Amino acid sequence: MKKKHKKRGIVIGGVPIYGFGKDEDKITYILLQDIQEKFRAEFARWMYGQTGAVIHGDHVIYSWDWERWYEMKLNDTPTYFD
Repeated sequence: MKKKHKKRGIVIGGVPIYGFGKDEDKITYILLQDIQEKFRAEFARWMYGQTGAVIHGDHVIYSWDWERWYEMKLNDTPTYFD
């Protein structure tokens, strides 16, 4: 059975934000499949070792990780450190 995801009406970098929970403890996330192909591989490498993709039983990531990474891309900040 496919899970239903509830959109929050927010889109960051072309990726819709989903969420669940009450207002005071709301958890927001993105679906990996919604990330543009040109960003997906780089974002996945950056996420390696960070938040696990098991929220809500699907391949998802906390939205704040996507927001942080996307903000770094917009500002041309390196996403990796040598």
